[in-house]
Amino acid sequence: MQKNLERLGLEPGHLLCNEYEPLRWQWLRETLESFIPQDLRNSIMTSELDGRIIGQLQPEMFDKVLVDAPCSNDRSWLFASDVSQAALRLAERRALPALQIQLLSSAIKSLRPGGSLVYSTCTLSKAENCDVLAKILDTFDNILPVDLSEIVSKVSHEFCLAAGTQHGLLVTPTLDKPWGPMYVAKLKKTLTA
Repeated sequence: MQKNLERLGLEPGHLLCNEYEPLRWQWLRETLESFIPQDLRNSIMTSELDGRIIGQLQPEMFDKVLVDAPCSNDRSWLFASDVSQAALRLAERRALPALQIQLLSSAIKSLRPGGSLVYSTCTLSKAENCDVLAKILDTFDNILPVDLSEIVSKVSHEFCLAAGTQHGLLVTPTLDKPWGPMYVAKLKKTLTA
């Protein structure tokens, strides 16, 4: 595969996959080993860093960043039967926006000027989606939201998209389209602050 890419004048970049939780990091490594061709694996690194410090450790190092943020994972609530865990999960849910803002802030610091960032969650929570994004846009003068209307026109037949979501897409599950919930927003770092 590497030789085919080089023949086309395309050389893969380097990919850093970071996961802080040890079990999820192990799943990540196993997934990469299962699906990435051997000749491309040397372009992929994994780390177990706290994502809140990556921007400080690697400022302006990346052209593209994906923040698949820890979230309240509303879909898992549908299948949870342990009522005693409800109070704990609600307390965790209230703390998540602060963590998400810290992770996004760090990701922005690690992003090169002109680079793009995708923020995603698997929750319907406005506090974890739109409110987090609004806080980031208020905090960083060099970050702009990317218009996703072109994507909407291409995926609206596959997914049920919530109306009125500013700066992002919210996929809501329905009986005929059971994907989600999933929130996705794209940001761009300007060349000057």
